[in-house]
Amino acid sequence: MQISTDNTHIYNLLENADQLFPDFNSDHAVAFDLEDDFNVVLYTSESRNFVSYIAENYLQQADELPALIQLVQDFPDPGCSTFLLNEAIRLIEDKLHSKNNSRFYFDAH
Repeated sequence: MQISTDNTHIYNLLENADQLFPDFNSDHAVAFDLEDDFNVVLYTSESRNFVSYIAENYLQQADELPALIQLVQDFPDPGCSTFLLNEAIRLIEDKLHSKNNSRFYFDAH
């Protein structure tokens, strides 16, 4: 697990993952896979700051996404609204329950 508040690094991460949003005048929460990691990025327009939460190698470790939810709840960015934090948790829960999460695939034969 990682938390980052390095605005330059997070901006570049969003740009490289093609997840950069066009509007910086409102708050945003985005989640995406990049290589073997699941990333959740929050942007607070009032402070113009990013915070990123990263579950490393989440497909190989079944407890990474639930631990990421706990991390977001335990270490919120001071400027983040409750709505933004809840949105981040919802995005992680969606990924956890998604059929795109390969942990839910199995061979029935």
